[in-house]
Amino acid sequence: MILRSQSEPPPGKTVSRSRRYDRRLWVLFLGRVITSTGYSIAFPFFGIYFHTSLGVSMSTVGAIIAFSTLMGAFGKLLGGELADKIGRKRVMIAALFGRSLATAALALLAAQAEPQWLPMSALFIVGTWFGFFFDPAAEAMVADLSDPSQRVQGYSLLRVGGNLGWAVGGGVGGLIGIHSYASLFFGTAVVTMVALATLLLLVVETRPERVGRQGGSWLPPLLGPGSPLSQRAFLHFALATLAIHIVMSQLSMSLSVYGKTALALPESMLGLLFTINGMIIVMLQIPAASWIGRRRLTTSVAIGCLLYAAGYGSASLAVDFWTLAGCVVVFSFGELLVAPSVVSLAANLAPAELRGRFLGAFGLFSMLGRCLGPLLGGVNLDFFRSAPWIHWLVISGLAGGSMLLFLGLRGRVGVQADRP
Repeated sequence: MILRSQSEPPPGKTVSRSRRYDRRLWVLFLGRVITSTGYSIAFPFFGIYFHTSLGVSMSTVGAIIAFSTLMGAFGKLLGGELADKIGRKRVMIAALFGRSLATAALALLAAQAEPQWLPMSALFIVGTWFGFFFDPAAEAMVADLSDPSQRVQGYSLLRVGGNLGWAVGGGVGGLIGIHSYASLFFGTAVVTMVALATLLLLVVETRPERVGRQGGSWLPPLLGPGSPLSQRAFLHFALATLAIHIVMSQLSMSLSVYGKTALALPESMLGLLFTINGMIIVMLQIPAASWIGRRRLTTSVAIGCLLYAAGYGSASLAVDFWTLAGCVVVFSFGELLVAPSVVSLAANLAPAELRGRFLGAFGLFSMLGRCLGPLLGGVNLDFFRSAPWIHWLVISGLAGGSMLLFLGLRGRVGVQADRP
């Protein structure tokens, strides 16, 4: 049963222009700020803690992070399926509860005299998995609360909330980490519980009622009747999503490694590159959503892919911090267009009763791209050690290929699903 106040429009109906966003989207925005703040307090410092305090090799740390990301990809698939079966709110609450328990246990282990890295790595993987488990339910709720003309704006609002939380949590984590890493994990657990309480009290379930009466298995195969990949349009979209997320993931590792090894930039300047990217998203994502709303989604994504190709391609010519920062600005504009458009397109391609399942499949392929991206970057930067700029030409070419895939999708999806 869907609970709804008399003052609130039903899911899928256009809200008043004076309000612009449904009140429940603002609740999700607040939840996204809090959850992202909690995550970024501790999890970005995990690798530093394991390597410098516990003596774990960077290869092992990298393997742990890669495995947690891979498991998170399948967590998105399960989270989306359960969001259709038991409701969006229940999945989000379960995800936050699981993450808070995992990080509280991490804090207890870190506070021991001789912390053991193996159980701590298992808890890190579990906590990361629950975080990804949360996403498709939140994305399905945004789709429930908005018609296609509003989805880009709704997803853009959540992206701004995530980036704000990341900026706040990272700064808080840096201050707390001076005292102890156990305090970092404990801080994440506390903030995550605050997010859980916020969503528990303020979020209203939006799952279409007919979904609750659906039969069938809990985990249908990706290929088969009723599955996302049984539709050629969605399969095409999934492959294009995989390709562009390989490109998008280069910021997290390859760019900083390249700046350090090829351009001899200090860590302080490398950190500024991430700040530039985050500030562009926070300041311009909402205006970019208005621009996207006047065009077909595949057009917006294709232009974003072109900007990624230009930004990463020009990185091969960077000679100092300022030229590399210029590259970051260019592909950050690409991110403004690509990120909200692809998730909106995924929601538009999904039947109302299967939004969670389709968004879970979208999350699976996006996360697989984010797994393969650092691997490709590491292999390229090792293989082309004497000419690392070749890596950026490869990434630029992949972004160009993604653009062609999305343009080729236009004829498959139809104007109704493609135009916000």
